[in-house]
Amino acid sequence: MMTELSLSVDLYDITKKLIIKSGSTVDFKLVRHLLDHGSKLKKTLIPFGTTELFKHFSNVFNEEKYFTIFTPYSLNEEIKEYARQTEITKELYEELKFTREFLPYTFRHVLLVTAMIIKLSIDLKDKGYKPEHAAIIGLVHDLGKTRISKQILGKDTPLTQSEYETLKSHSLISYLLLCYYLGHESEGITSAVRDHHEKLDGSGYPRKSMHINKYARLIAPIDIFDALISERPYRSSPFTLRQAMDHLVTEANAGRIDRDIVFYLISYIRKEHPHPGELQPYSGPQNNLPADNMWGKVIPDGEISRGTTRSL
Repeated sequence: MMTELSLSVDLYDITKKLIIKSGSTVDFKLVRHLLDHGSKLKKTLIPFGTTELFKHFSNVFNEEKYFTIFTPYSLNEEIKEYARQTEITKELYEELKFTREFLPYTFRHVLLVTAMIIKLSIDLKDKGYKPEHAAIIGLVHDLGKTRISKQILGKDTPLTQSEYETLKSHSLISYLLLCYYLGHESEGITSAVRDHHEKLDGSGYPRKSMHINKYARLIAPIDIFDALISERPYRSSPFTLRQAMDHLVTEANAGRIDRDIVFYLISYIRKEHPHPGELQPYSGPQNNLPADNMWGKVIPDGEISRGTTRSL
């Protein structure tokens, strides 16, 4: 963990206990303190399939734009079974419930990303990926979003640089919360969550590192893909599947995300489901972005961007 990282918000746990003050430097000492707490914390494990949240997970397979992705349908039962058996602590269960209440669209995103990362892990077992490990990472990867102001998350005009930096802190916040809840034995989970916005060329965040957890490499393209094709406050319409794939291919060709994972996603959205190894790189013209898209647009602090904050 790089010592220059710091938090711009007070960080509270799910019981509203202050665990890190705003402005604190996120260094080895702080992280070790959180991990020590998590290791000593008495854990009550709850199978995800026994919670009321699981029914929401089962419903994501019925969304029309994901029909082709989640075929053959026989595999969906295997995906559901991995999610059903995933054990989460009582604190993480409460965090997920809070996500559903505070940010419904983020909760939906979490469930879809979880379903897709399990599917990919099943297909990539021979590469050492474990679906049961991927499932928990998918479920908890965006816990930090609930600590970001709705004024930032729901803004439909470009973010200022300061707002953008605050938004980017969500992956670090997720990491710190998981260290606090889970302890030393969870390093594979916490590092994947921390790194899921890192890029292979070092241009990501929060660490700008090219040494990225293997599950973070897996979840990153999925995370981008679902965010692009879903309803969001910062654009009038979602990306089409083709527009989203164009963007992912561009990112992969630039060496920022894992090309093999992108090709698996392309194979999922094509009705014939060609093997990823049979796909040929596309170099033709890209489709135009959705109208009024504000995704990725940032303006300097002090510059006025007029607009509204849409409900989430």
